[in-house]
Amino acid sequence: MSRRRARVAAALITVIILGATLVPTSGTPDRNLVSLELTGYRGLADAITNVLLFIPLGVALAGCGLAARKAAGVGALLSLLVELVQLAIPGRYTSPWDLLFNAAGAALGAVLVLHANAWAKPLRARRALSVAALLAALLVLVGGGVLLRPAVPYGDLYGQWTAVFENMTAYSGRVTNAEVGPVRIPSRRVRQYVRLRRLLVDSADSAPIRVDFVAGEAPEGLAPIFGIFDERGQEVVLVGATGRDIVYRYRMLARTARLDEPDIRYEGALEDVPAETPVRLQIGHEANGWCIAVNERAQCGLGFTLGDTWALLVHPLPTRLAGGLSILWLIALFTPAGFWMRESDALLFLAVGGGVLAIAPTLLMLLTTPVTQFLAAAAGLAFGHIAGRMARRTERPDT
Repeated sequence: MSRRRARVAAALITVIILGATLVPTSGTPDRNLVSLELTGYRGLADAITNVLLFIPLGVALAGCGLAARKAAGVGALLSLLVELVQLAIPGRYTSPWDLLFNAAGAALGAVLVLHANAWAKPLRARRALSVAALLAALLVLVGGGVLLRPAVPYGDLYGQWTAVFENMTAYSGRVTNAEVGPVRIPSRRVRQYVRLRRLLVDSADSAPIRVDFVAGEAPEGLAPIFGIFDERGQEVVLVGATGRDIVYRYRMLARTARLDEPDIRYEGALEDVPAETPVRLQIGHEANGWCIAVNERAQCGLGFTLGDTWALLVHPLPTRLAGGLSILWLIALFTPAGFWMRESDALLFLAVGGGVLAIAPTLLMLLTTPVTQFLAAAAGLAFGHIAGRMARRTERPDT
């Protein structure tokens, strides 16, 4: 890449970074916060996304002729600007840790370019690198699938009807009854909390959540209708409305890893439900995924695929972007394996990757992997293989 093109790329990447970090977020407090926590809620997700976001900038800056330490400095300055501006943007959190991880991402991107010969043209370890990259991709997908599973803490559990939280919209309707399987959930401590925990973790197929409520006005943000919380007041289950959609969230193993927790959404569930209308809501897990029913209407097959594991890093995003991100996520994960893959190993890699994509969802209670995601994984291997061949043909001295 010429330095002129690298400068254009750096400018474009900077615009993308500013667009991704300076847009107000919904469902968060109106006031702005400065967080000093590294291991707080979604702390690991923030660290990973901050590094990944600035790697392309470091790549472009290296193409402009900057050393890794200078690329890190530019990344830190841009990050400082973003953090200062975020103080005035609703819903954004400012953290000094972001400067560190953004600078690290820019430095890593520059190092990858400046020392490309060391990893792009391995003389002896090519097969080992390709196998390691394939296993890493599969580990990310399967591990992500495991982290999407429910995680209910031990101890007392409390029901909450139309709870009011500082970071959410208040729901104007009212709940009249709530149950999980045979256990009634009042808006206070649940006496059968041991049985309730077992139903939430082990018996999803036979223990649907049922909530009877009188509909309120369509809220602009997420408004809790019904929830279950632990003894520390932390969310275990939340059923809410946003606009005309029903949103279902449950605590995942991902929280233990400080990653994000994507939600399940039934779009338009309350479209034909005016205010003051009685509603019977039921949420349950079946063989083909989650099913949400509102009165006589229902939508099943909701949930997550292996390709949706990107949502553990950044959520929520507009629904219309989710499918495309799953495709890009799989392409990105399998590209490194294809980069070092020998042509003689192509069929083996396709068989192993395809086998995991086909079998793992059944074991992890995820949705069946769609054909488009199989094709995305294959495209990642193909794209990486083509890029690897081009890199190995190019004579480029170390810099």
